[in-house]
Amino acid sequence: MKGTRMFKWLLLSLVLIVNPTLTLAEELSATALFYRCYAQITQTRPDRTSSLLAKVRNGQTNPIAACMSVLDSAQFNNNHVISNTGNSEAKNVLRTFHNLHASWFQTKQFPENFTFLQNRSTYQVHDNSVPALYITRSLFETSVPIDYIFKTTENLVANRTTNNPNSMQGVNKSEYPFPASDFRFASNGDLLGVSITGPRNWSYSYVNRNNKSFSGTVNAAANLGGGVLGSQPYLLLTVDEDATFKSDGAVEMPRKWARNFISDFLCRDLPLIRPNDGDAFIAPNSDVEFRKASSCIRCHATMDRMASTLRNLNFNAIAGQNSLTPSMGLVVAQEFPQNKGAESGWPAIEDKDYAHRPTRGTLFFRNYKGELINQPVTSVSDLGLKLSQQDDPYICLASRYYRYFTGISTNVGDIGDTSLGYSLSKGDLERRNLVIQLGLELKGHKNLRTLIQRILNLPHYQQSDFSAYSERGLAGE
Repeated sequence: MKGTRMFKWLLLSLVLIVNPTLTLAEELSATALFYRCYAQITQTRPDRTSSLLAKVRNGQTNPIAACMSVLDSAQFNNNHVISNTGNSEAKNVLRTFHNLHASWFQTKQFPENFTFLQNRSTYQVHDNSVPALYITRSLFETSVPIDYIFKTTENLVANRTTNNPNSMQGVNKSEYPFPASDFRFASNGDLLGVSITGPRNWSYSYVNRNNKSFSGTVNAAANLGGGVLGSQPYLLLTVDEDATFKSDGAVEMPRKWARNFISDFLCRDLPLIRPNDGDAFIAPNSDVEFRKASSCIRCHATMDRMASTLRNLNFNAIAGQNSLTPSMGLVVAQEFPQNKGAESGWPAIEDKDYAHRPTRGTLFFRNYKGELINQPVTSVSDLGLKLSQQDDPYICLASRYYRYFTGISTNVGDIGDTSLGYSLSKGDLERRNLVIQLGLELKGHKNLRTLIQRILNLPHYQQSDFSAYSERGLAGE
């Protein structure tokens, strides 16, 4: 017996000398696999006295099924919160995945593009992780399909252990220009779920430093359409312009917003088209510099024409530094009225009426297969709908979960674009194909829980080193 073992080690040593790239990967035991997925789902280790752990050790429960039951402990009830708010394990699960979802967004802090007291108000009123709540809700509320994140007009806020506190960082509600009965601070403490607010029509009244009085009503929860894309926090996080901002179709456009959601929901960076795809839009005589060069058009033809659906956005900057009383202010993303006729095409010069024209735009990019998508859209809502009908957002989500659980990154872009210099190995292509398959499945069933279960059941997830090598045949999983 000892001789046989020695022979095996000698044989393995010889193989490693001949091919040093091989690893000593092995399939995890049921207990080790449970420890792995439990840690990823909760960011903690299971209690050694856990009855679930004992069942896994005794072979009574499959380790992946056990981990899925832990994931399910954070499922929302009819009030959109975890069923047992005192269950620390469920709160760990919810916190883990909400933090994961929040990490996927390129912009994570509100930009300082207004006066100090208005900036301060933004993060006191809006939780900067709210965009991630739309994904989190879809994961933990089984009746909410993942395309909800592009289609809803609901306003979500975090439901935490302390909701609507009376003060925030030493500031009281009385220091804002809104009735205390209406005005709400962002919640704080442990995340328990979500709340769907409906409109938040807050009346306001203040006097500026020139002794001029201002009053009115704003909907501080207005969603301009397209799910996350038109939510107040996402607009305030990504548009990154000041109170005087107004689109003109050329120089001034909410293109940072478009650039962000391309990264956030397509997992790609500009350019998204091939070198000659935008040549028809080159305007050599334009006063706008980027319209003269094909290299610039490659980005702007996608970014600006998506952003044109948000052309009517404006910011209502209320009170703040410029007011005598009260001192605190707020910024609300609103819409200019559309009372001008439509333009004939993508303007190559500044148009002072552009923000008041119909919110037409174009979804223009090459998808993961290299196909040119060139779809007209009429609004942010229509843009969200058309995005939800594409394969790429689901493939993006699949790649993000796959990376979290395996540590393996995949390229989900247009690898046929030789100008981008992609060089993928055989293994890279197989992992890409696997993630594409997972994404297409997600587009069909629209269930994030099912996607997670699918990843945990992959054979290489259950290997000690996540061995996703070509000889394991992953493309056929």
